[in-house]
Amino acid sequence: MTGISKQVSLILFLLILSAVSHADFSQKEVIIKRDQKGVPHIYADDKYGLFLGYGYSVAQDRLFQMEMIRRSAKGTVSEVLGDKYISFDKAMRVELSITSVREQVEALLPNQRAVLEGYADGMNRWIKFIETDPDKLLPKEYAVYNFLPRMWDAVDVAMVFTAVVADRFSDFSTELENLALLNALQAQHGEEKALVIFNQLNWINDPKAPTTVPTKVAKKASLIKENEYSSLPKINRDLLVAPRMVFNSDGSYKNVNLKEAVSYYKSELAASGISGSAGHASASNIWLIGQSKSEDSNGYLLNGPQFGWINPSYVYSVGLHGAGLDVVGNSYFAIPPIFFAHNKHIAWGSTAGMGDTVDYFIEELNPNNLDEYFYKGRFRPMEKHQEIIHVKGLESIQFNISRTVHGPIVRQDNHSKIAFSRKRTWDGKEVQSLFAFMDQMEATTYDQWKTAAARNAVSVNWYYIDKAGNIGYFYSGHFPNRAEGQDSRLPTPGTGNMEWQGVISPHKLPQVYNPKIGYIVNWNNKPANFWPNGDPWYVVWTSADRATELFEVLDSKKKMSYQDVIELNRTASFKDLNIRYFLPFLENAVSELPDSDMAAILVAHLRSWDQTWKDKDHNFYYDHAGPVILNAWLSKMLETVLRDDIGSEFFYLYQSPGYAIEPRTSSTNITPGVKILYNALLEEKSGVPQRFDFFNGQKKSHVILSTLRQIGLELSNRYGGDLKKWRLPVARQVFRSVNFYGIPQTLPQLSISIPITMNRGSENNLSVMHNEGIIGTDVTPPGQSGFVAQTTGFSQHYRDQIGMYLRFEQKQLPFTKEEVEAVAVRSEKLKY
Repeated sequence: MTGISKQVSLILFLLILSAVSHADFSQKEVIIKRDQKGVPHIYADDKYGLFLGYGYSVAQDRLFQMEMIRRSAKGTVSEVLGDKYISFDKAMRVELSITSVREQVEALLPNQRAVLEGYADGMNRWIKFIETDPDKLLPKEYAVYNFLPRMWDAVDVAMVFTAVVADRFSDFSTELENLALLNALQAQHGEEKALVIFNQLNWINDPKAPTTVPTKVAKKASLIKENEYSSLPKINRDLLVAPRMVFNSDGSYKNVNLKEAVSYYKSELAASGISGSAGHASASNIWLIGQSKSEDSNGYLLNGPQFGWINPSYVYSVGLHGAGLDVVGNSYFAIPPIFFAHNKHIAWGSTAGMGDTVDYFIEELNPNNLDEYFYKGRFRPMEKHQEIIHVKGLESIQFNISRTVHGPIVRQDNHSKIAFSRKRTWDGKEVQSLFAFMDQMEATTYDQWKTAAARNAVSVNWYYIDKAGNIGYFYSGHFPNRAEGQDSRLPTPGTGNMEWQGVISPHKLPQVYNPKIGYIVNWNNKPANFWPNGDPWYVVWTSADRATELFEVLDSKKKMSYQDVIELNRTASFKDLNIRYFLPFLENAVSELPDSDMAAILVAHLRSWDQTWKDKDHNFYYDHAGPVILNAWLSKMLETVLRDDIGSEFFYLYQSPGYAIEPRTSSTNITPGVKILYNALLEEKSGVPQRFDFFNGQKKSHVILSTLRQIGLELSNRYGGDLKKWRLPVARQVFRSVNFYGIPQTLPQLSISIPITMNRGSENNLSVMHNEGIIGTDVTPPGQSGFVAQTTGFSQHYRDQIGMYLRFEQKQLPFTKEEVEAVAVRSEKLKY
């Protein structure tokens, strides 16, 4: 070889070496290790890479589910599923502002944007890879519904958080319904008596309600003042209806107009109560055991978020390791922050706070220009912008959204010249809240954790435990500092005289660190006894509360062992929530009757019942007559005691005792009607002043006896004379094929059912505290993956946690690198 040839060869070699060096050594790397249950454990050196791996893994397992929750959030379902979702898309465009979320994302710091961009790019990388073999890699749902995945961006990721956290758990109000109810009561009873009744139906504060913050300091219940109500304009009751979504019995979105929706909602609510198909989410329980009360560790956190039951699961298990994060747990809807998890130092959990972050404002319109509203002394133009909805197979739809200073207009009546706008404390803080949850994952101390909690604007209860067994609670969210004289249960005049005065300072919110009782417990109960109820008629905290089932067990034990913590979940899952409150009244009513009297026989059967809804012999019927009797008696009592005074128009709100006699859409709770009935029976012992007698002068024991005898006759005619054969069919627990908006997230035939309803978390997670570290376990049914291939069928992890869930078992969550290596069955590397 000549010298020139050698020189050329050397140059080529150096060029090749340079290229190889650049390709192999200068690119960064993500490592994804999957364990035996398909959980990805992701390793990277920066936030972008870490969340690139996270998004990539989610896309492999849950692409269609995430596609449809993104479309739900952005109001683009009609684009792929057709015109029956136009009404849904319109509602979501009004509900959530993509423009606002985009502006918030654009204002993020680079390291924060890297989280959202990395996650989106990870989704996109898998979407591109699907193109190499769509028959095997494209989820079957895309083929059936005949569309292809769309690429993701950072705003999409933020919109999913906004929908599943802010919108679902912090955007509810029944102020319009409340005012309509109050108007109806006034028409029936007169103004003074109506106000008294209203306060016994929707009270502001019951100091006897069980609280998460243990304190004996309570404020007296505030009562609505007549001058506050009279300051509101007189409004036709037909207008006092907020737009609402309704759902078919399978949970799917029901495309009907407002009048039809209201009619359907009333009938469904009357039939099955707040947990039924037309009901309202009442989600989540948790108990934390501190070091002083723990028998065999430094402490425990067991969380059961009750989102409902869907397939694929509401949650996604994942481990994130690197760039300041060292976390394992599961995340709600696979969003970037891991909601139920632990790091090296602390573990955390959450339940819905049910706090009042929303007000309706009544806007007075200009008679000469209905696009203007009166505010602070003059008429002002509404903000308007046009939205375009693309519809599969049809022309696009255009419509306008109007806003006032308070928020979007949700209903406008030009004849009456009024409109209702909706103001929310978290509006414009959605992304700030997302990163408050992100900061929680990096906290190592209570103070750091609490600082993150204070930044979150959405109403969520936050819980803390560290390796040493210190426990803490913070009622997180931004809550309005309302104007003097504003009744938070009713809509507010929008003229500018009743504006919010900022939000309540975080240090004034309910919170506790290491309570003397040694534990913290919550089942969406009252946070602290000074904290008022929100406005929804279906969230009324009082002394009858399902959390009592948890408090009673924890108070009865000096120490809690690992087995005690697990067993409490099993016990609460099947426990009747009402019998403890009513059995003493029933026993008193029959105390002087002969044993042969039908009323006495019914009460004797209730006394012999173990107070659970179980099917031990697996014959698809509950094991005792107790459920039959109590369900029938409470239904009859509600009808007898409340209907005449509330009136037929609104009795549907309180008609059902809410038992699991049909498949549930959410957890079982004590219904508002049952709480009102219990307070009426308590009389002066109630924490809610009983100034109106719902028994209308009748002796309460006589009413109890009369209703017992009525149901005894009715049930005998239905079931026969042998009470041992009176049985209710078991209600199945169905993992539905639609998300909580009723939008398909898999194929209808892929819903999954298990034989019996359990009043427990959609998933359960447990963190056990030791000096050496934290041990985490969870169960996330049906399974880690929701992937169904067009040709090769289901992922092996599609439903492999159903059996574990039924048996109250949990899978181990490996945390350290050595633990992950020991159980890893597959590894994948990504370059970026």
